[in-house]
Amino acid sequence: MTASANNVTVPGDTRLNDLKVNRKAPFWAKIPIIKELRVAVGWQKGMLITGLLLTAFFLLVALFAPVIAPYGYAQLKDANGVSFPAQAAPSSEHIWGTTAGGYDVFSRVIWGSRTAVIAIVIAVLLSIFAGVLLGLVSGYFGGWVDRVLVMIADAIYSFPSLLLAILMA
Repeated sequence: MTASANNVTVPGDTRLNDLKVNRKAPFWAKIPIIKELRVAVGWQKGMLITGLLLTAFFLLVALFAPVIAPYGYAQLKDANGVSFPAQAAPSSEHIWGTTAGGYDVFSRVIWGSRTAVIAIVIAVLLSIFAGVLLGLVSGYFGGWVDRVLVMIADAIYSFPSLLLAILMA
């Protein structure tokens, strides 16, 4: 191990050197996802790339839903005015078939991705807002308020795991 004035480096450990912020590095190299990609190795890198590709695909499908979906979200008839058959098997007209109500399943899935993205964005924003607010209260008051908030958070985090353990037993 070699030591300099301000930092310690381990010979052969490139991961530690990659984490240092290089002020002359291009903008794209400072983006957290890019830094993680450069440091990740093996399965970790493969899983990260797979997750990024799936997320990008999902967002592109949601963004281009009007172009991708062959029918509208609530459309029950084709361009000629003919109603879709109820519970039809997959065909050239309806790639994934139709529902009992006569809706095209493929179109509903594509349009549903937009609703899912909106729900995800709202959930993330509300979580950030609530987390920051509770963190500020906990940090400002400290003491018993902090202990109570931590106890509540621990109970919330343990409940789904406990429920899953009960269901598996």
